Amino acid sequence: MRKLEYLIEKIIEAKPRKTPYKHFIIENYLEQKELEEILTDTRTKTDECIDDGALCRELEKKGYQPSWLPGSTDNVEDYLASRNEKKEISMNTTCKSKGMAFALKRKRGGSALDEVINYMRCDKYWETIYDKCNINKNDKQRYVAYTKYLDGHEISPHTDSRHKPVTFLLNLNHKNVKIPNESNTRIMKLKKEYRYIAEYWKYNKNVDRCWLPWECCETINIHSKNNSLLIIPASNISFHAIKLDYNHLKSQRSMIYGSAWGKSERFYECPTWEDLEIKPSCTRRIKADNCKQERIT
Repeated sequence: MRKLEYLIEKIIEAKPRKTPYKHFIIENYLEQKELEEILTDTRTKTDECIDDGALCRELEKKGYQPSWLPGSTDNVEDYLASRNEKKEISMNTTCKSKGMAFALKRKRGGSALDEVINYMRCDKYWETIYDKCNINKNDKQRYVAYTKYLDGHEISPHTDSRHKPVTFLLNLNHKNVKIPNESNTRIMKLKKEYRYIAEYWKYNKNVDRCWLPWECCETINIHSKNNSLLIIPASNISFHAIKLDYNHLKSQRSMIYGSAWGKSERFYECPTWEDLEIKPSCTRRIKADNCKQERIT
């Protein structure tokens, strides 16, 4: 059994980054021994594939299964059809596409990858994250998986739903993957003219938060470093986003992804971005001499 307590110790010692909101980035998270074993694990590497269909079959052969995650479809046929026909399959009006996420299901006893994942699933690990992020420990379900994300995966600027208090991701990419910097996770903030949205969420706690169009936010930082853990406590301003545009046939964007959400059933009002958009219904001319208003349109 590996000694992995250092994974908790690094979280305890991490200093929060406060711009543009509270989050944590811990570089060189895994020790070199674990990192090298994971990157040489045959389950984490794929042979170069001739097309998307061959890649999906290769991943399934290695023990991966399509995983429904935001920004992705779990239907291989739909994904391949959208790629062949250049057809948009996103169900969200703020995005143009969906990719595919494949989560590793096949375990290998004694492997660094499985032991690290199991440790990141344990109660003590999550209690450390809850304490660090000032999150109530009760009533939480957790999800942790080694995941590969294919081209087209897109989540426009968002802050996570109210029932999902924290998300983390640990980049574990192979050296031969060629991902443009802008295709990594973006840490973002609202542009000035859209800051009213965060205020609306702040004072309407019965309303769930929604995805926003890309033009509503600006990028402050991009989380791209390998072996770097990003922890994002959800808030009304914790905007982040991803839009993958890369060649996934040689190697794929890979990470250990984790999130927590509430067990209890709750009901929220769910306005979409279109419901929050303020559009003037008319234009008026105000005469300076007597403040008289004259409707133009």
